[in-house]
Parts: sequence; structure tokens; C-alpha cells
Amino acid sequence: MKTSLAFAASLAFCASAFPQAKTVGWSLGYYCGWDQDGGFKPSQINWKAFTHIAHFTVFPNNDGSLDVASNGLSDGNCKAAVSEAHKNGVKIVFSVGGAQAKDRFKNACAPENIHKFVKNLLDFMRKYGYDGIDTDWEENFDDAKMVALHKELRDSIDLIVPRPSLTVAGGGYFASHCAMVHPYIDFLNTMSYDVSIGGMGGELKEFTSRGFPKEKLGVGIGIGGGGMMVDVDSATAKKKVQFVFDNALGGIMQWAVTGDSRNTQVFKMLEQYRPTGAVSVIFVDGKLKVVNDPAAARATLAYRTGAKLKLIGNRPVFPGRDLIDPSGRLVAARFAH
Repeated sequence: MKTSLAFAASLAFCASAFPQAKTVGWSLGYYCGWDQDGGFKPSQINWKAFTHIAHFTVFPNNDGSLDVASNGLSDGNCKAAVSEAHKNGVKIVFSVGGAQAKDRFKNACAPENIHKFVKNLLDFMRKYGYDGIDTDWEENFDDAKMVALHKELRDSIDLIVPRPSLTVAGGGYFASHCAMVHPYIDFLNTMSYDVSIGGMGGELKEFTSRGFPKEKLGVGIGIGGGGMMVDVDSATAKKKVQFVFDNALGGIMQWAVTGDSRNTQVFKMLEQYRPTGAVSVIFVDGKLKVVNDPAAARATLAYRTGAKLKLIGNRPVFPGRDLIDPSGRLVAARFAH
């Protein structure tokens, strides 16, 4: 990191100057291709409740190619979802995997296929303008291959500016397999749809006992219908949001963005916890500039001599590799806010 770019001044937007409601670091909702095929249009999503949408899902094929047809991520659906998300200032990633993927991940991540598989994922992301990739490997595990996949995705994504997101859908029942990828991802959301608030302490321990950073963990809220969903109304869903605050976790996730009138009420409740925007700290010709995104109503950050950019307050910050471009220069940092 070149000293000519570094830490010559202090810059702070103090929390006292910008009073803030308590918000989570991220709020991600799953938008399923089959719901889109069934008539639930992107314009019907309550975009005010989310910072991210995960468009669900493509399957790996055994040879590292992608099955985009089985779950409704058609050309038209992808274009419509990405366009509407960006119109509303929300990031949209696409998911790969899910239940019924079976051995597809293991075979796609075999040594002879993994480079092709990663390239196909990145090509799909670029083709439609997605803001990142969300992996959902939840059965037929191979720990070494899972780590290899996320490491190669991370190494490839780090070469892209602006840097896309890399996230994971995980679960306490397979934390022994997915927790080990935490060095390579931005965050992981637990699929705690069938876990009541009384069981969330045990769910959390499955990850933290394996060294997973709490600030990279999001709590899953199950509101999509079906027998396994326990967060059936605003009151029960709100308890999981409070669990995030009480345990200094990173964010929340919702399965899914569609549903009946009860779900509509939950999404309305979640609006108050959604971060209001982001701040980009950018270096241009070695000079520090702060650029507020159009959606950012307020910012709380600190820039200190001799230190990394650091947030004042309780917001999760993921500077990490965002601080470094491929040439090794300190050029930008982006904060979820």
C-alpha cells in the first residue's frame, strides 16, 4: 500500500451529527425463478425491505456447465429482475445450488471441471449484470472441494472492479461443512427457517464454535409458507431481528420475497431495519474523496492516520479486499450502511 495514497488527514461524519435508527448490516431476500414464472413480477417486490436480492437459482451441471432452465432463471427473467433491482438501488446476486442439486456441486468442482465451472458462473454474472454470486451447497458434501470453489471464486472476483459480492446460504445442521469458507466470502445467511427464537442460540453456536466471525453471519427469517416456516408474522420475525442486535450479528435474510398478506406485513415491518444506503470512499490521483450514493441519507465513518477505514458505531464494515485494486493500490472502500 503506497504511502502517497495513505492517511494524511482525518475525516469523520459523527453519529451525533446524523442521528440513526438501529439497522442491520444487510437485508437479503430470495426471489425464486419459479415464482417469477408463476406471475410474481419484480415490480411487486417490496424493495424498501432489502439491500440485496438473491435470484434463485441455477444448478451446476456435472461437467461445470450451468443448468439455467430448471428453476426459471430464463433470459427474460434475469434481465427483468436485474433491471428492476438496479432501478430501486438494490444489489441483486444470483444463486447457484439449492436442495436437489445432489452430486452436481461435487462433480462440477472436480479438478478437471472447477476452472470451467467458476468461469461459467462469472460469465453468467457479467452477462446479466448481477452484483455477485450466492452459493447454496447443502447436501452431498465434499469439504475440500467446497473450500476450493470459494477460494477460486474469491480470487477471481477480486480482479473485478467494482468487486462483486460472494455470499453463502448455510445451516446449522451442516455448519461443519460450510463454516470453513468464511475467509473467502462476504457473509453467510443461516437457513434458520424452522428454528424458533428459543433455538437460535444453538444455531449461532454451530458457527461461532467453528471460528466463524459473528459480523459475517445473517439470521434467516422463514416467511415463505410451508410447514417448516416458523416466522409467520411480524411479531415473531421481529424477535429474530432483535436477536441480530443482541448478538452483534451482521444481517438478516428472508425466504422468500413473495407470499400472502402476512408476508406483506412482515416486509413492511422490516423496512425500518434496512440500511439506508452506502458511502464510497474513493482515491482519485492519490486524493481522498467521499462520494455518497444517491440512496445514502447519512453516513458514519472515520478515516484515521495510520489506520484502516473504520466505522464509528455498530454497523458491520467489510473493508477487506475492497481497499485494494488489482495493482495493489488503495483506491476505494465501500461500507454497508
